[in-house]
Amino acid sequence: MKIIIWISVLFFPFELLSQNSFRQVKMYHKLVNKAELNICKENFNKANTQYRQAFKKIEAPFSIDLYNYLLLNLKLDTDTSVSNKILRALVQRGYNLKYLKKRLDVNAFPGVVRLDSSIFDFPICKNKFAIQMDSFVIKDQQMRKYVMDSISEYYNIYGADTLTTFDSLNCLNLLEVMKYDFPDESKGFINSSPICEPRYTLVLYHCNSWKLYRLYDSLIYNEIFSGRYAPEWYVHLFYERSGVDSLTQGKYGIPIDYLSECDNAKNEKIKIWKSYSKKQLRIINKNRRKIFLERYQEYEIKTKYEFEHKTFYFTYNKHIAYC
Repeated sequence: MKIIIWISVLFFPFELLSQNSFRQVKMYHKLVNKAELNICKENFNKANTQYRQAFKKIEAPFSIDLYNYLLLNLKLDTDTSVSNKILRALVQRGYNLKYLKKRLDVNAFPGVVRLDSSIFDFPICKNKFAIQMDSFVIKDQQMRKYVMDSISEYYNIYGADTLTTFDSLNCLNLLEVMKYDFPDESKGFINSSPICEPRYTLVLYHCNSWKLYRLYDSLIYNEIFSGRYAPEWYVHLFYERSGVDSLTQGKYGIPIDYLSECDNAKNEKIKIWKSYSKKQLRIINKNRRKIFLERYQEYEIKTKYEFEHKTFYFTYNKHIAYC
């Protein structure tokens, strides 16, 4: 909550809302979509304005949007105090952004040289809730290591059953926490990078229980409309857990998987795995609108821009952001 108050008082000139309404969340995603498309068109000033409008709509703007807004300010070389405030907000959420000064081209992002370097080293300690959420991921990885180290030769017989049982229990315990205290952006420490989906998603990926799937699907689906769960996170999880078959591929449109085909080090090509007919796109876009996503054609434009520029990130595409 301290993070939300800090942003509203020092950065965004809007009254802090006690709860996001359906309409506010819808407008937030609509404005962010417009801003992202304008970045792809290199209409940076217009995108900058649209982000500011979007941040007035919900309590805790998604960190990936704050991150892109920061890059816009660095590119436009606007008021340094504004850039520093955005950076401080992201660091307070637990994100490590020290790489920015080395990674960003000074010619393309001139404002980066004027960032307050002391903000990168701001002492941040995880709160109890963040530590509790991380514990589910740690247990997930420890169990996999244990299975592979101790019973690897019998994995097909015993390992799969052991993991399935553990994953269900770990997921159930995670859901008990999320049900009463949902881990949204206001609590911070969702991941180490603002362009990646929450760490705890890994636990949901690994859960193979249909009953638990229905429980967490209902929980996170509803949180999309409260502005506390990103629709992009939901779609990625939808396809990871369901697999891709004739029934699921047309729901929201398969997440684009850009794959580098290297003929040599200087010749890199990209490949989109799936294309749809106009009729299929109408169905897909109708489903995407229901959860505040852009049209699939716009999603394709954004992903291509991500791949080619590797600066701004919009879609949580793990193959591009290396999460």
